[in-house]
Amino acid sequence: MERNIIYNEDCKITLKRFQDKSIDGIITSPPYNINTERSDCYYNNGYSELDGLSENDYLEVRTNEFKEFSRVINDTGVICYNISYAKENPILPTLLVAKIHNETDLTIADIICWKKPNAIPFQTSPTKLSRNTEVIYVCVKKEHLQLLNALKTRDEDLAAALAAKHIQTQRDTIMEFIRSN
Repeated sequence: MERNIIYNEDCKITLKRFQDKSIDGIITSPPYNINTERSDCYYNNGYSELDGLSENDYLEVRTNEFKEFSRVINDTGVICYNISYAKENPILPTLLVAKIHNETDLTIADIICWKKPNAIPFQTSPTKLSRNTEVIYVCVKKEHLQLLNALKTRDEDLAAALAAKHIQTQRDTIMEFIRSN
């Protein structure tokens, strides 16, 4: 695949074209499985065939995506996965995270609570609390969980060395891009 190109297509198609261990990070937000017939729903009937799945089908589709994510990220890669829940099945994200942990080589390294300035999708149920936050799961390969934990420490020498390596990698990538154009 070419670098620095935007592919406007289903990610499942795009992922199949990536070589193994060729990506440093993935940031994504999948369908939340909140297909609804309500006319006031933000998603206006969801993502058609990608949304409104049975619990088992939803968990299987998302877990298979994570298996593909694991194939394409390098060993120290990071996946940031933003997901919310549906009023009908608020435990679904928790079930998904457990399934990912149990059936892939990935695990949760951290959880970010994103406080949204505007709660969208709009409140979908009068019996639920406000939806002004969503969770972003930070996933890594299980064998490299300790590396990420080390990055979170105050070890300035380690952080400086890793930052210098990252900056050099970015410089090399930019120079390669400039030379090829």
